[in-house]
Amino acid sequence: MTVSRLPISTCARRRFTADPRRSRRTSSRRSWISRQGQTVDFNLTQEQEGVREALVRYVRRHYGFEHRRALERERAYCPEAWRFLAEMGILGVALPEEAGGLGGSSRDVMVVMEEIGDGLMLEPYLGAVVLAGNLLACSDSGSHRHLLGELMSGGATMALAHFEPDSRYDAERFATRATHTGKGWTLTGDKSFIVGGGYADWLLVSARIEEPAAGLDREQLFLVASGAPGVTRYSRQAHDGTNFAEVRLDRAMVPDEARLRLKAPALAAIHKVLDQGTAALCGEAIGCMRALLRQTMEHLRTRHQFGARLGAQQALRHRVAEMAIELEKARSMALLAARYADSDHACVRIRAVSGAKAVIGEAARFVGQQAVQLHGGMGLTEELNIGHYFKRLTVIEATLGDTDYHLSRVAAGLRDEIKAASPPPP
Repeated sequence: MTVSRLPISTCARRRFTADPRRSRRTSSRRSWISRQGQTVDFNLTQEQEGVREALVRYVRRHYGFEHRRALERERAYCPEAWRFLAEMGILGVALPEEAGGLGGSSRDVMVVMEEIGDGLMLEPYLGAVVLAGNLLACSDSGSHRHLLGELMSGGATMALAHFEPDSRYDAERFATRATHTGKGWTLTGDKSFIVGGGYADWLLVSARIEEPAAGLDREQLFLVASGAPGVTRYSRQAHDGTNFAEVRLDRAMVPDEARLRLKAPALAAIHKVLDQGTAALCGEAIGCMRALLRQTMEHLRTRHQFGARLGAQQALRHRVAEMAIELEKARSMALLAARYADSDHACVRIRAVSGAKAVIGEAARFVGQQAVQLHGGMGLTEELNIGHYFKRLTVIEATLGDTDYHLSRVAAGLRDEIKAASPPPP
């Protein structure tokens, strides 16, 4: 299949011209005035709309629910879908232009992730592109840039191996050790819940150097082939059908050039990429909730019971209205997260991203539960995709930090701000 590659630009947002034939409600621009007096336009650009429509068409024609169930049974993703994402340039959306990508923002990634969520796609876009790809793009090494080219063309996949069994979502709690030898580095440790790690050809492994040389940070990132000696990988399947992996590093040898020469400290880069990944997950959750609301409304319109449509019952209509309210609230928070996920100011980024993840985690649970209940017993059957959307939302809530973790992260940031603003004691 030959598909034209659509560039994505994050420059000026497309202005919406009100049609006088439209009602006042539908013709109003979706914009917001920031505290700094800047107008933020939430309308999609022409390029973003083109990518969204292409993804919708592809899912409708080639990625039906039965196809997805077959992939889940095989514990695989679809190579044709991955090739389509590469041909469309979507694998390069999140990567900077100097690395050969399209230089998109987290708002562009959100457009892609919404349709991935709506289509229940199993492709490792989050782990390979948003997490690992963004980190690898921070490296100054030419060989690493060459690997980014393979990723964007669909020829290679990668994953970020950072969290460990004792991390509990804390990005600074990792104990994998890196020891320098005459031939390179040896890595020892265990990594867990590597998003898309079972499909990855390459792993970006975080480790602490036991005795760092002068001018070298203790925390470093290493590019490791998934089949390298000393690397044992266990591919797992979450209950929503998505893939993750666990990796054991037993004195795995890597050359000197495997260490990423980053422009920023490795730990700061990891924090930022994890926030960008969390914002992308928020976008995927919006797509899942949108599909649940759409299908639930259609079910109430068409399903008859005791000679009347289910949608004729006012109590059920009220529950659907509450689902729509939760979805709109979650979408607003996802837009906020996407706006600030690329910020270099950690406190601003944390408040927006973690606040959004906490709100969306609660909204996803509510929307998923209501969709299942309004469909009745068949809402939990394997043959209907409602339960599959709910399972995906449940896994999203626990990925890269659950609701409780992100609430505590926001609270800790507010405490630090209050402490910094408080006058010193007399």
